[in-house]
Amino acid sequence: MKYLNWMADPEVLFFLQFGEEGVNHTMVDGIPQGIAQTGENMQMSNLNLDYTLVVNGAELGDTEKNVKTYAAALATGDKDYEKMAVDSYKINTTECFTGFYYGVPNEASIKYGKTLGDMNKQMMDRLIVVKPAEFDALYDKLVKEYMDAGGKAVQEENVKHYREIKESSK
Repeated sequence: MKYLNWMADPEVLFFLQFGEEGVNHTMVDGIPQGIAQTGENMQMSNLNLDYTLVVNGAELGDTEKNVKTYAAALATGDKDYEKMAVDSYKINTTECFTGFYYGVPNEASIKYGKTLGDMNKQMMDRLIVVKPAEFDALYDKLVKEYMDAGGKAVQEENVKHYREIKESSK
C-alpha cells in the first residue's frame, strides 16, 4: 500500500509518466511533449503506462490536459493526428448510446437471449463479408429471421416495460 500511495503522489506520478523535463519531455502550453530520447534515461513507452498502474493514461489533474497530453503522446508531433485524437475523445464521451435500464427482467430476453446472441454474431459475420450489392437484401432477411426467432418478443416486452416506467413516473 505504501508503494501505491507513493506512486499516486502527483509529483511522483508525473515523473514516472513523463520523465525529466529537457531529457524526456518539454512543456508546451502546460502539456508535456515527448522528445527524442536515447541512452539510459530513455523512457520505454509513451507515458510509461506500464509503470503507472494507479491511473489509466495521462493524469495531470485536469481532463482536458489529460486528453491533450495523451493525444500528443500518440501523435508524436503530427498535429493533424493530435487533433483527430482529441476530436475522437470528444465524440466518444459525448455522442454515445447506452441501453435503457428497465429495472425489471425481460422474460423474453431470458427465453430467447442465447439464440438471439448467437444469431447476432452470425449476422455480423455474414454482413461483413457480403458483396455490397447484396447487403440490403441479406440485412432485411437476417433481421426478419432474428425478429421471428424471438427478437420481436424482446422488443415488445421492452416497449411495454418502458411505457410502464414512463407512466409511473408522471
